[in-house]
Amino acid sequence: MKTIYIYISFMFMFFMTLSYVRSQEINKDPLVFIVPIDGKINNDMSEYLKNSFKEACSFNSDIILLNINTYGGELKSTDKIIDLIIDSDVPVWCFISRKAVSAGSVIAMYCEKVFMGRGSVIGASSVVNYSGDLASEKYQSFSRARMRLGAEINGRNPIIAEKMVGCFKNGKFNVLTMTSKEAVNLGFCDGLYDSLSSMLESELEGLEIKVSSDFFLEKKENKKQKIFIYLTDTNFYKNLFLLISLIYFFYINIKLKTENKIIKSSFEKLIEYLKIKEK
Repeated sequence: MKTIYIYISFMFMFFMTLSYVRSQEINKDPLVFIVPIDGKINNDMSEYLKNSFKEACSFNSDIILLNINTYGGELKSTDKIIDLIIDSDVPVWCFISRKAVSAGSVIAMYCEKVFMGRGSVIGASSVVNYSGDLASEKYQSFSRARMRLGAEINGRNPIIAEKMVGCFKNGKFNVLTMTSKEAVNLGFCDGLYDSLSSMLESELEGLEIKVSSDFFLEKKENKKQKIFIYLTDTNFYKNLFLLISLIYFFYINIKLKTENKIIKSSFEKLIEYLKIKEK
């Protein structure tokens, strides 16, 4: 009986280990993970991107591609997204389908590669208040430095980059917005395409494509989103397999020890009985 338990325990551990190894090999084919940024850059959007980046990592993505079409949004939320890009272990590219204005152009500046749709625009990154008026020079200076940094990280001209934020010159505020062709000529665009699909065919041919789950629109969906991301993370199943195998292993050991005690106790009683009988 003891031999059978040991054999079952060994086989269970073997198959759990095999499952773990196989799970490590999931999605080894090259994969591009597309994350749409379509709408206002706000806290919901930054949370959505945070979870999308986690989802991309769970699929072992080779590239995260931001599909940008936005007029911009909040400064704090933009900074959170920039931090995600900087800290990402997966290279981040972007495709500007129509516009990357204000915060959108700042996000694009931190992407390793920038592709644009024909007729799209990038720039106009001045910081404004909720009334649409220019914020103080303190905020403009911060934003210019932020644009220069993004350009420097990815080998673009930082002087031109900060012009997208703008500054006062001769009493007039000057700010740069580029068309897709101008962006190519100035080294801020790695390629022009008619559509996202044509860009994928040309630049990322042969890669599997996945699109981020669109759960971020309602704040009330945040809990559902987190549960969804957690349950679709392959690490969850790896850890679950390991936990089950450990529990089963300890269960078998405890069972064996218990049976050994019973056998030992029965054997001792038998010895005592034989001694009594001999007397």
